[in-house]
Amino acid sequence: YWRLSHMPVYEGTREEAKTELLRLMRESVTNCLQSDVPVAVLLSGGIDSSAIAAMAKETGREIHVISAGYAGKHSQDERSVAKRFASERGLIYHEVELNANDFKLLFSEYMERMDEPVCDVSAMSQYALYKKARELGFKVLLSGIGGDELFYGYPTFNRVAEQLALRREHRALFPWHGRKKLDFLRFMLRHGSYVLFGGYPCTLDDRWPVDWTHQDYKRFAAEACIGDVRLADIDVHYSYADDADLDTVYDLEFTTFMKNLCLYLSDRLGMANSMEIRSPLIDYRLVDFVTHLPVEIKYDGTPKGFYKWCLRGIAPDYILDANKRGFEPPWDFIRDMNTTYQYKKISADHVFYNSMLADTLIDNLLSK
Repeated sequence: YWRLSHMPVYEGTREEAKTELLRLMRESVTNCLQSDVPVAVLLSGGIDSSAIAAMAKETGREIHVISAGYAGKHSQDERSVAKRFASERGLIYHEVELNANDFKLLFSEYMERMDEPVCDVSAMSQYALYKKARELGFKVLLSGIGGDELFYGYPTFNRVAEQLALRREHRALFPWHGRKKLDFLRFMLRHGSYVLFGGYPCTLDDRWPVDWTHQDYKRFAAEACIGDVRLADIDVHYSYADDADLDTVYDLEFTTFMKNLCLYLSDRLGMANSMEIRSPLIDYRLVDFVTHLPVEIKYDGTPKGFYKWCLRGIAPDYILDANKRGFEPPWDFIRDMNTTYQYKKISADHVFYNSMLADTLIDNLLSK
């Protein structure tokens, strides 16, 4: 009944696009606040959650926010930023602290409540966060999921799109005769490193929730079996067509990573804790509007450039101009689990988070 479309049908100005974008965002946030049970905004200290919290406060309601961090010193802890923002905007601030030492106790409970894999190392920390939010009395949480996919916020994927454009430009120079010789020399002066250091092929793996699992999976699948099925025989390769552009790259990211991992993850883990996770940034009217903008409006060469410009005065500069940081998974806990885990149903030597999770789920299901 609805499909993502990148047809650039919008004909207004950049200022008009900003006005409409903010109207749609405010409308979506207001809709997501409607509830008969306690609601809070997950406030990470990043752009998306801060924008949602600021717009929620504009409604005149009491707005509760929850910020999470790990016990001890941690490089990715943004609680101080979130607390400063909450104080400035009159938000009711709640802080939860996650302790990786508790995750072993949570792991069995988490696995019992999941009947399908959530193959991402952030699953445990999210599960623990939702559990603590429920203990605070909240039943609905607003999340900033979708902001990076909608507003082109991943430097890696932006570079892929730029490489695809360079590949087309490079190929158009051949056969190089006549004036094209000069064009080729100009291209090499500007982009020689691209040709010399790996512009071919431009590929991504469309079945991977996150690219950093790729090497682990290759090592695992080289000898892994489930019964008599060899996992190395499963094709996980994806290559973009020659005409792929920035919209194509993010269409894949939106429909795979965001939908099949981020939304699935929040939905499953929220339900496992009797919580509802709502995502104002993926309201279909907002998505329709942004994806129908010409690329020269919605992407200025920097991640979330147009989005940040629209949010000036709504979110503070110290958040809009900060370096992008994600919520770091509990790596020490994961590594410890990997080194001690013994497979029950899978035959393989290498253990990583996804394989450990899949083996535990298979064993749980077959044991029932």
